Amino acid sequence: MRFGLQRIPLVLVLLGCTEAPGGLAPTVTVDPDVGTVATAAWSRTGPERTRIVVERAGSAWMATDWQEAELSHLATLYALPPGEPLVARVEVEEVGESDPAAFTTGELDPGLPGLSVEGEPGWGGWVFTSFVGAVSYAVLLDDTGQIVWWHEVDAPRLTRVRPRPDGLGVWYGFAESEAKDSGGLRSVGWTGASLGDLDAPAFSHDFELLPDGRVAWIEFDRRELDDGSPVWGNRIVEGGAGATSAVVWSAFDSWEPGVDGDVDAQGYWTGVNALDYDVDHDSYLLSARGLGAIVELGRDGQLGEQIGGPQSDYTFADGGDVPKRQHQFERLDDGLLVFDNRDAETGSRVLELALDAEAGTAAARWTYAPAEPLFVYALGDVDRRPDGSTLIAWCTAGELTHLAADDSVQATVRLDLGAGFGFLERVDELPGMNLLDH
Repeated sequence: MRFGLQRIPLVLVLLGCTEAPGGLAPTVTVDPDVGTVATAAWSRTGPERTRIVVERAGSAWMATDWQEAELSHLATLYALPPGEPLVARVEVEEVGESDPAAFTTGELDPGLPGLSVEGEPGWGGWVFTSFVGAVSYAVLLDDTGQIVWWHEVDAPRLTRVRPRPDGLGVWYGFAESEAKDSGGLRSVGWTGASLGDLDAPAFSHDFELLPDGRVAWIEFDRRELDDGSPVWGNRIVEGGAGATSAVVWSAFDSWEPGVDGDVDAQGYWTGVNALDYDVDHDSYLLSARGLGAIVELGRDGQLGEQIGGPQSDYTFADGGDVPKRQHQFERLDDGLLVFDNRDAETGSRVLELALDAEAGTAAARWTYAPAEPLFVYALGDVDRRPDGSTLIAWCTAGELTHLAADDSVQATVRLDLGAGFGFLERVDELPGMNLLDH
């Protein structure tokens, strides 16, 4: 009897020291500069796959990609809310979870411009964009409009930010001004570490990431007319992924200055300012602001369909339907959604065109402009969701508008006066980090 009483406390002590099914808690280190980024390290000797699950407000919220069995693991946690206590656990596939590791993210960079949100965005997914002003930042917004990642960029014209497909960070395009070749393309990791540059001093406005790992971008193509006056055209260049950069197309291959569009006193001509890649057709769609055209461009450098401009494949029944100084756009199944900049007198708008390829006609079927006109003199972007909602970037005005399908304003996001937005890149999922169903 006495022997049994002595054994009971010993058994209880051993049970109290038993590890969770997933083993010991991970070690989480918050980055000192970008406080919404952390590194998780853990070990596992078993044959199962593992990943990190992040808990927010007591519930499993996000998880990293699964990692194959090995002894030591590292994962970057990013897009975390600023200044918030969180918990990380190791999840072992079909086994269980580790002990918890509590950590608290850092605050936002005090140099970031102020951001105010009216209403409830809930636009779904995540938005990569930029803040352009005295100091420029590449940023990531969650679906509430909160900043969950940032990287300061020493360039006043930071126009486009896109996530790397491998989940290591982002690419961004920048320039000092349109008047001189002072731009480039750069990739950085989530903590701001350099992942490589592309030599592109003539970079202008936009770029795309191609499925083979290469990058395609817009450049200025500066030449002279026969009388010696300058003319600024554009070209599309592909490079990166170990390949030598090569010009795919130049505006001078397809159009003639002064015949296909006017050349102003400075030399501004085509003004190609937006570039999208169509994976289904392995082709590009580009916006030529100076020509008022959106055109398809094959990877072989041959122009396809042209919407608007001097060689348009479509006629517009109403002259008011023709895009004017447009920037970004989105191709729809039976039409085109365009950020139509227009001018200071009329203000900018979003224009949805119905395209009838057989009849060769284009007509506005929907437009939107705010009650108080906004003129966006540069950039401008629009994104349509399957549910009919629309996200609009009034870039130089420093505003985002989230419209419901019935055109009601769900939310407005504003930057401090003097700061503007770059183009938008909205994604449903982040590479390497996954929202969990609740």
